[in-house]
Amino acid sequence: EKAESLLRHAIDLAPINAMNYYDLGVILAKRKERKEDAFAAFEQALKLDPDMAQAYYGIACLHALAKNRELALSFLKQALSKGFNDIDYIEKDSDWKGLKTNPEFVRLLARYRHVEMPSAGEEKRGKKEDNGKQLQSLYKPQAFDMDLFKPNKAKKVVQERARRVKYN
Repeated sequence: EKAESLLRHAIDLAPINAMNYYDLGVILAKRKERKEDAFAAFEQALKLDPDMAQAYYGIACLHALAKNRELALSFLKQALSKGFNDIDYIEKDSDWKGLKTNPEFVRLLARYRHVEMPSAGEEKRGKKEDNGKQLQSLYKPQAFDMDLFKPNKAKKVVQERARRVKYN
């Protein structure tokens, strides 16, 4: 609850920062009774940043847990195509337990296993940053993404992000 409160405060401070909504989605997805709220948070992140691979992955996982195979694989494919390339993490992620032997799942992971994706910095270079996009630069995917999925690290990650938004 503390992490959710901090994230909601960060959203109040920077409502155009897609990463705050993504983080909220991750926190809410961990609570069985808050899955719909998690979907809404991930969808808001995608409205603000349609290229946010992590939000596609979050939605894919929620669909996988709900046994919506086609939607789960569709969103996973989008996540991979947008740059979510931690195949080892996906293979170990228990959210995919029911799909790990699915031929399409196996093909998708094999297809993207050796694809080099540009880093977030390379991807954004050349794109014109406009009103508030500088807040997006507070997000450093390599430093934080996977830690947010670890329950013992999520609170620390959220607090650090809230602090960075407050002081930047």
